[in-house]
Amino acid sequence: MDTNINSTKRTDIYSVDPRNVVVVDNFNVRRDFAIDELKEQIKLQGVLNPITVVPFKDENGDEKYRLVDGERRLRATLAAISEGADIKRIKAIFLPRNTKEEDLLIEQMMRNEGKNFTEYESAIMFQRFRDKFGYTQSEIAQKFGKSITFIGRCLSLLDLAPEIQEKIEKGEISTGAVRQIVERNKDDEAAQVAAVQDAVDDAKSKGKKSATVKNIGGDTKSQKDLKKVVSGIKILIEATVQAKLHIEDMSARELIAALHNAESMEDVIAKLNGSPEPEKEPQSEDLSPMMKQFQELKEKHPDATLLFRCGDFYETYHEDAEKTAKILGITLTQRGEIKMAGFPHHALDIYLPKLIRSGLRVAICDQLEAPKTTQKLAKRGITEIVSSDNNN
Repeated sequence: MDTNINSTKRTDIYSVDPRNVVVVDNFNVRRDFAIDELKEQIKLQGVLNPITVVPFKDENGDEKYRLVDGERRLRATLAAISEGADIKRIKAIFLPRNTKEEDLLIEQMMRNEGKNFTEYESAIMFQRFRDKFGYTQSEIAQKFGKSITFIGRCLSLLDLAPEIQEKIEKGEISTGAVRQIVERNKDDEAAQVAAVQDAVDDAKSKGKKSATVKNIGGDTKSQKDLKKVVSGIKILIEATVQAKLHIEDMSARELIAALHNAESMEDVIAKLNGSPEPEKEPQSEDLSPMMKQFQELKEKHPDATLLFRCGDFYETYHEDAEKTAKILGITLTQRGEIKMAGFPHHALDIYLPKLIRSGLRVAICDQLEAPKTTQKLAKRGITEIVSSDNNN
């Protein structure tokens, strides 16, 4: 019988006493450990997967192990031991004592097993690499085998109000619900905080631990629709002043028609003035400014399916739309000569892997500036090209 609990058994995978494992405060980015179910599994089957540690000697010369990966397993193991489970040793993979800290952090995320890191926990990890080690988002994406879009989306969670971050960290609301609330209450942090609290309260009243999009109140959507109406009225007033017209002399039908499908203030003024729209042939020089923008980007990446950001959606056109609709099982529509298919921007991580798995090379086109109501349409550009070749 082994009486020295501090000795290490030299096998292919080392065997260590879990009570000799040292956890460094705040090294692990995980915030929700949820060990109860895992604890019961360990009582029955033991710890099946090894933890990752760096061995060292303490001030008394006893062998200890700094934990790198597996804190959830370790916590569940120690809880099982405290409840009477006879677990003397668990499996462990050793890393060299001189391993750099950023490599230890990568080990923590890449060796993570069982319960995946949440987007918020991932954001904390990516923030460390950006702020502490000076990595760019592109370098972080390459280091962890993730897309740049995913890195940016995770990091954006750390820009939210502290009250919202706290509720995400505690698992009281899903990141999907938060993003929808933020999208509906842009530039109004107080409204975002209030809407998140309302969603959490609604979930709790229904016996749910975490709020989802289903718990977002209808008032938020109504507020968003109201903002659109107010914005439209402001555009009409400014356009009628510039066109030297009297808005009070115009019917509601005329005013609505002036806003319909208008892409710039000049379009609104022209419609208010009653300028006839010329009959258009399906030629490139007669395309709308936005479709010209799409055409120019598509010509630069003819071999890629172009996801074109338009407001809250990613849209595809022409042959790209036909392929996308078939692969994703979404609706293919047609406006004039243009075939279209699209999906909400927050669903990118759901649909993008499906397109990649089908063999497509995908170019993601994002808006590089906020849309403007009084100037030309927003500038757009390719922010990422993804295919099965680059493992994004």
